[in-house]
Amino acid sequence: MHNGCVIPGHVYLIHLGKPIRGGKSHYLGFSVDVKKRIAQHRAGVGAHILRDANKQDISWRVVRLWRGTLNSEEKFKKYGNYRLLCPICNPTGYRIFSDSSQSSEKVLTLEKT
Repeated sequence: MHNGCVIPGHVYLIHLGKPIRGGKSHYLGFSVDVKKRIAQHRAGVGAHILRDANKQDISWRVVRLWRGTLNSEEKFKKYGNYRLLCPICNPTGYRIFSDSSQSSEKVLTLEKT
């Protein structure tokens, strides 16, 4: 594990205005500077799905933000069902919280709200 896994930052979820690339309507990322990273995405730097959305004039926006690390992002991606985490797609929602009682490593879990 390299040091980037424990650097604090934010995991962010982006909702696309319409599905793209085989029906995908979300993108999940991590950054220590979310404003700067979103500006990069808007400028076409980074994730292919957002570059394609920009080229096709598909709107997108950040809909969720969690404090975390690169490690946290990997756990979210492993979970993979972004529609459940998206307040636009799932207004009744699920809440994500950290449970550090298991070990020194925080474990992400889901709870119906």
